[in-house]
Amino acid sequence: MFIAASLVPGGAERVISELSNYFVNNGLAVSILLISGDVVKYDLHPDIKIISMYEDMKGRSGLWAMLRRKFLITQYVKHVNPDIIFSFLSDVNIYSCLALGLSKYKLIVSERNDPERDPASMLKRKIRDVVYKLADGYVFQTEAAKSYFPKSIQQKSTVIPNPIKAELPAPHRGEREKRIVAVGRLEPQKNYVLLLRAFAELHKGYPDYTLDIYGEGSQREYLLRTAKALGVTPRVNFNGVVHNVHDLIKSASLYVLTSDYEGMPNALMEAMAIGLPCVASDCPCGGPAMLIRDGENGLLFPVGDQKALVECMKKILGDKELALLISQNAIHIRNKYKLSSIAEQWMLFAEKNNTVELPGWVGYYEHYINIKKILKKIRYKIWNSPLFKRFLPSKIHVSIEYRALIGKKLNLKNPQSFNEKLQWLKLYDRKPEYIQMVDKYEVRKYISETIGSEYLTPLIGVYDNFDEIDFNSLPNQF
Repeated sequence: MFIAASLVPGGAERVISELSNYFVNNGLAVSILLISGDVVKYDLHPDIKIISMYEDMKGRSGLWAMLRRKFLITQYVKHVNPDIIFSFLSDVNIYSCLALGLSKYKLIVSERNDPERDPASMLKRKIRDVVYKLADGYVFQTEAAKSYFPKSIQQKSTVIPNPIKAELPAPHRGEREKRIVAVGRLEPQKNYVLLLRAFAELHKGYPDYTLDIYGEGSQREYLLRTAKALGVTPRVNFNGVVHNVHDLIKSASLYVLTSDYEGMPNALMEAMAIGLPCVASDCPCGGPAMLIRDGENGLLFPVGDQKALVECMKKILGDKELALLISQNAIHIRNKYKLSSIAEQWMLFAEKNNTVELPGWVGYYEHYINIKKILKKIRYKIWNSPLFKRFLPSKIHVSIEYRALIGKKLNLKNPQSFNEKLQWLKLYDRKPEYIQMVDKYEVRKYISETIGSEYLTPLIGVYDNFDEIDFNSLPNQF
């Protein structure tokens, strides 16, 4: 089973559709669970089962929608009962981990972008970094993306690049048109403003060339205004989303990718596969650098460097022999990243993660320990927030803090242990300075500095064994 937001045109969505068709053609049963939309823009094998949560989620928002989505993922997965689950993209992966992380199902999450920049929300990135520990395996597109995560995740991960589309047209032969092309969403990540500025500078020496941009997005109007301000509107075409984009761009002189960050850029891979001379930013998390050997099958320039970009564009447009060499070398990417080879890597990784299964609850023990650690950190951070520190301790506050730090239930009615007696003192003396006393180091420090030296005698063994303390020698409050 694959879990995705939707199947609208996009890099991750294309990979899901390609892998799904390949798996079905090789005798596997495949389901795709769409948690946000119901639109399918790809040709899928009729045996692929599409499950959409769109109607179930219609009209719901906020916390209730989040809980509802988590619940529905669990229910649909139980209904299908898959052997392995692949979840794509960070937002979807968060829900998948929360819904399935402690279940019997094998969950593999796939990170499709630069984890340092995507999701855009820092809070979401923090949540992702925590809940990813609940998954059983991880697929990254580049080694740089993999290295972002801790060793506990790296040890259960693999790097699998994107496959090349099998139905791409044959490379162009003959004279190339005086066009520069780019394909991708009109979003800040793609940095089309840099491309427009570079083209405006290039246009002074190459006035016959046009710039064709294919794609839609939130920055369309802004980019139109930018092109007008730069005086290149007559030579720049925003063509929107087209279905035969490869047939339209294969005869161009140059393909340019100016992204600030990328995973493994599908559009760049496909441009190289149809023989387009390509210039790309050497952006994190290393996708373009994996594809391009600088000067051999393409050119790389530093992220955001307009001057370097213009120089790279001039180098290819002004040297037909170099452009031809780059084009011929780029075509070899078709064999290196062909669908059958990439799909086999996915299948092998799935088999590896589906073989080790501990019996009963023992198989969940590692997840159980991780969950306890995560909740402990969350509770402790909430408790130490300025909001909570403004209030005097109460029974519920003390109990939460104690459980967060000690991991045990607090018995305030009949305190027995040393720590419980300290909690009793903190609660009924109502002194804010007791807030940190649960920590054993803080306990020692506080008693030695505040209670007084006359009470240090019963705490002689505190550094080695709390059980050796003579509680009868402590102050009457205990």
